[in-house]
Amino acid sequence: MDRTWDAIIIGAGPAGSSAASRLGKLGVKALLLDKSRFPRDKVCGDACSPRAVRMLERLGVLPRIEGRRKAIRDIRVYFDEQRVVSAQVPPTVFGGSGYVLPRMDLDKLLLENAIRCGTCFQPGREVRSVEVGKRGAALVLKGGERLHSRLVIGADGAYSLVRRALGIEPNHPRDGAWAVRAYYEGVEAGRHDTLEFVWKKSLQPGYGWLFPTGGGRVNVGFGMRADHLNRRGEKLPEMFDRFLQDDPRIGERVRRGRLLGKLRGHYLPMASRRLRSFGDRILLAGDAASLINPLSGEGIEFALESGWLAAESSMRALERGDFRALALRKYQYKWTRAFGSNLRLNSRLSRLASFPSLVGRVLAAAERDPLVADELVEIIFGDARRISVRLAWRTLQELASQAKAGRR
Repeated sequence: MDRTWDAIIIGAGPAGSSAASRLGKLGVKALLLDKSRFPRDKVCGDACSPRAVRMLERLGVLPRIEGRRKAIRDIRVYFDEQRVVSAQVPPTVFGGSGYVLPRMDLDKLLLENAIRCGTCFQPGREVRSVEVGKRGAALVLKGGERLHSRLVIGADGAYSLVRRALGIEPNHPRDGAWAVRAYYEGVEAGRHDTLEFVWKKSLQPGYGWLFPTGGGRVNVGFGMRADHLNRRGEKLPEMFDRFLQDDPRIGERVRRGRLLGKLRGHYLPMASRRLRSFGDRILLAGDAASLINPLSGEGIEFALESGWLAAESSMRALERGDFRALALRKYQYKWTRAFGSNLRLNSRLSRLASFPSLVGRVLAAAERDPLVADELVEIIFGDARRISVRLAWRTLQELASQAKAGRR
């Protein structure tokens, strides 16, 4: 067995498989490791945004999805029993089509693509430590085996061992979230091309969702920022149950269905502060770099894109033989230029989402103004870089109208 590689990618989720596919296409001698055996499940909302679909097309995976899954073209947002905003995803948002694909299926497709591109994959290989030296990086596996590489891409998720090897501390609770999700069948999903989001005053700043996965099944979940969850002193499964009990639009439909398996939870490291994603001979991608939308909790799109960019930066380092952090920092410039402004905006908006009245007024503005509704869709999918004057003005009008009504 070959124990020396040009690049080793740890973690075969969307970020790792994206990096492995690109490196394989570029002819790099690369090894992809994962402690699990595939197919394997991963707790997630399963929604692939239009931006993620663009990456699936770039990777060559999209043809294996089109025609087999119903494209997502609409969203519906509820605020208590007061508001409902229905909007089509604008074509300007990377073509306007998304998909809901269970991670067991999506990750399998992405992994198969990486293998077809020429990357070697070894499942059931747990990395216990990463040691970086002047001559390369050494990976110590469970059982004591050692592998050597010129460069390492850490795509090993929220609890990244590679990130710890760089000395990066765990996220503060305000920079993380917890989510739970369950699959149900026999649930009336409404339109099968629509994502449904629910904000409730009693459960803010968390939100719930119902996404149709096809075959008469739905993904139902609820998530909340970690610091807010800690202050509330409640367990997330209990809040999930309350969400289903209290909400007539989603809960009643779900209760008539049948639960498949168990309710499962997962931690989300959010991109609500800028973290270092590089070091000597090391790059971080996806959840390992905390590249998760701070407003929606979506991470697939940024995982795919950061994995691709990490592969491009790795190729440049291999060509030049320069693996110093100073050289690899250009990777962070690349992903910052690609989607850093989107993450910064949604980080600010996630703080504003703690105020129920403000969320209600934004949705009221979107309900009355189709252009504001289009912008809201862009924000939810993490594709907005700034707030327009129109959205700000319409929201201020709604706040003034609410205040005037309260004085009567």
